[in-house]
Amino acid sequence: MFSRVSLNAEFIWSKDERKPNTYFLFRREIKIINENDYIFRISACSRYRLYIDGDFMGDGPPSSPEYVSICDIRRIKLSMGIHCIAVEVWDIENGSQPFLIAELLDNDSETLISTDESWPVFRAPMWKQDTLYDWANAGIPYQEHYDAGKVPENWMLPGYKDDNWPRAAVREPTPLVKRDIPFIPVIPVYAEKIELIEEALGLQNRMRSQDLSISLSMKGKQHEYTIIENSENLLKEHGTSRFGSSTKHNNHDFSMDGYYDPCIILDFQKIITGYIEFCMDGIKNGILDVGYAERLIDGHFVNSLEGLHGSDRYIMKGGKETYRFFTWKAFRYIKLRFRDCFNPVTVYYNIFELIGLS
Repeated sequence: MFSRVSLNAEFIWSKDERKPNTYFLFRREIKIINENDYIFRISACSRYRLYIDGDFMGDGPPSSPEYVSICDIRRIKLSMGIHCIAVEVWDIENGSQPFLIAELLDNDSETLISTDESWPVFRAPMWKQDTLYDWANAGIPYQEHYDAGKVPENWMLPGYKDDNWPRAAVREPTPLVKRDIPFIPVIPVYAEKIELIEEALGLQNRMRSQDLSISLSMKGKQHEYTIIENSENLLKEHGTSRFGSSTKHNNHDFSMDGYYDPCIILDFQKIITGYIEFCMDGIKNGILDVGYAERLIDGHFVNSLEGLHGSDRYIMKGGKETYRFFTWKAFRYIKLRFRDCFNPVTVYYNIFELIGLS
């Protein structure tokens, strides 16, 4: 039996015209008088990520039928002072109306802050909307293209000026039920071995540029022109690696077909499910493309032929940067392609740390 939940909060959403595969940013600041553990209840359609003062608190909710949504209940410790509650919500447009509902309670179950029409909401500019749609995966049907250079600076922190953000609209309520499964623990997992190191010609897929799986499925050649240093450090907790695209074309060497990008395929030795997370010193507008596959085809990484064309893209802002892709994937092999990185990118030990799911 489901346990119904009622929040002292409104279901809210943006006033923008609805489009599929869009992300919205919600934020609200609160002054905490007493340092204590507080109760935070939240649900959203289709998925949310919750942050307090820029620190990741968790995501959800678990999948549910269209006629109901699961409410997550989290205990959060807050110190005295001003804090910012920030939420990213992804609207897949899968039939259900999008919404966010949230409420912060003290230990006497008194509501301190809750969603209503005064909450600022802004369509997230860092996620590309018209990415490849794959009908075969109802839960995660889109490739993710994320441009870190377009993130509103410091929007998750107290003091950010959101006066120019539109205010939310109140939506019709959706029945809420209490989450009856525990939150999934964070389990770092690293690849077992390097399957292949190669470099691939930097060709653009002009006719189907929104599908990353095609260029990720290109067969490369032996490493010659690109920078690939200490790649074995991707398999362990400590150490750094360096990757860079070729630069010989800058010398007008017409013996080359163009420039090359370094590529590496990691093998986890079994199919696992999790989120990809990485940390690196990036370069402005450098690109990291990530492909996922549960098997190799005739010894090659060809995820353009797999059912879900699993691929994601991260465009770097430059400098120290950390990111975790929004949705989990199932895979045994991961292919990394560093595109347009004409200055080397330094990758830290926690790249491709996996948030294990079972």
